[in-house]
Amino acid sequence: MSLQDLDETLSERLWALTEMFPESVRSASSKITSFSWSATKWLYGMSRSGMWVMASSATLLALPVMFENERALMEEQQMQQQRQVSYNILVAVCLRLYLETYFYQYYIY
Repeated sequence: MSLQDLDETLSERLWALTEMFPESVRSASSKITSFSWSATKWLYGMSRSGMWVMASSATLLALPVMFENERALMEEQQMQQQRQVSYNILVAVCLRLYLETYFYQYYIY
């Protein structure tokens, strides 16, 4: 017995099983299967569309906010760096004035 004979025998046996049930049961089973397949395809298509709408909406709404936050953060960092540089310059000037005054008082006289 070859594999092809076994497949045909199996398919014939399965087909023979359908004849055990009345036409109404087979028809109802076919309709339920068809409905389930159609509902699955519809649900899959709707979920894809819904995910596309949600992802694109989130992208269009969230990205500008994220970019603006990043820009504001960069500006704040630049201002902080400028303040730090200004503070360092002020400290250097004050230190120089103090040292000039100190050396002027003690080494000139």
